[in-house]
Amino acid sequence: MYYVTGMHFSQSVAIIQSQVGTIRGVQVLYSDQNPLSVDLVINMPQDGIRLIFDPVAQRLKVIEIYNMKLVKLRYSGMCFNSPEISPSIEQVEHCFGATHPGLYDSQRHLFALNFRGLSFYFPVDSKFEKYSYFNSVGYVFLSAWLCPRARLPSVPQRWLAGRLANHYLLRISTSAQLPPDMIAYLEMYVFIGRKTISCLSISLKLISDLDNSPGGVCGAPLPELPLSCYRHQLHLRRCDVLRTATATQGLRLHMFTEGPGRSLSEGGAGRSVCRVVRFGSSAQRVCAALGAPARTYYKADDKMRIHRPTARRRPPPASDYFFNYFTLGLDVLFDARTHQVKKFVLHTNYPGHYNFNMYHRCEFELTVQPDKCEANSLVESRGAVCITAYSKWEVVSRALRVAERPVVLNRASSTNTTNPFGSTFCYGYQDIIFEVT
Repeated sequence: MYYVTGMHFSQSVAIIQSQVGTIRGVQVLYSDQNPLSVDLVINMPQDGIRLIFDPVAQRLKVIEIYNMKLVKLRYSGMCFNSPEISPSIEQVEHCFGATHPGLYDSQRHLFALNFRGLSFYFPVDSKFEKYSYFNSVGYVFLSAWLCPRARLPSVPQRWLAGRLANHYLLRISTSAQLPPDMIAYLEMYVFIGRKTISCLSISLKLISDLDNSPGGVCGAPLPELPLSCYRHQLHLRRCDVLRTATATQGLRLHMFTEGPGRSLSEGGAGRSVCRVVRFGSSAQRVCAALGAPARTYYKADDKMRIHRPTARRRPPPASDYFFNYFTLGLDVLFDARTHQVKKFVLHTNYPGHYNFNMYHRCEFELTVQPDKCEANSLVESRGAVCITAYSKWEVVSRALRVAERPVVLNRASSTNTTNPFGSTFCYGYQDIIFEVT
């Protein structure tokens, strides 16, 4: 079991679900008002770990360990943190090697030690701030562990003073250990790339008031999906909805998967694949284009038959069925009699939706030509409206001037009778149905 930066949110949840007896008290934090502006967070308070995901791509970008006394950490076989071993700056440098001089934030009283893709934040008592100061050239950094119970030696073991890149460096070399009651305040962040991220902003927004409520977006770079997370599946890069003036014809899917190598080391990078599926395509043709579905679901009953103009109420002799492609964010519905495509379902995978975490987000682009206005209408003719997975319904409905009342979808007949997210509304326009939360 391991987490790797770049993995999708659903893969991280699957790891936690596989350890349901070991990992307890897991929390998923998100903003229901601004889901694209606030990071998606998995908080494991009993393990002192937070997984911070990009709200748009929904991939892991930062692993935060905010309670060091709850975990045991190793690097290259060397243990540098455990409930028995309290970390110090000297231990960290001994384990990870030399790095650039640390940075001190006087406002938050934190000392940062940064490596490639890794940052440590040590708390410093404000009464020791007099040992670090500004000058006309640059900063002077105090590279030592100082805390309420740590004894500041009257004569340091060794003093090194020098001028490095227009900065004066003052270094106190000491092996003072963290006291047990302060280990919980030491933080570690794992991310991607060389650039040091402002993880202090994460601490300020996520844990300063200890209410586990997210408050913004971390500025960490977003990694690509690692090859170890491909798992022989097709992943979607973009989906173009193919339409005429008023009718949908099919989908053009731009996807990527592993390279042709027999292993990750031989495969190098992933390869791109582009396929088109259309209404009326057979199940065999869809499988040839997209591969075998992750799951096949047979509809037990058609709940929308009551809205049909026909008076017949007898169920069909066979059930229509779905091909579920979870990593593409796509469902394909086939007619039970002809076994041809009759519907596509594109999932946006927003937190708070009934099906959240079942699918990856479908990055679709849908261009709709609004219905023509009446001849005596005073409203000017409108241009095409581009709709994506990030469009707001208020903007779309205003542009298309949707006038019909919605159908309320409450999922009361679902196997999950305790849906905590409430009803959604389905708006019909031309041959499209928009589900709005």
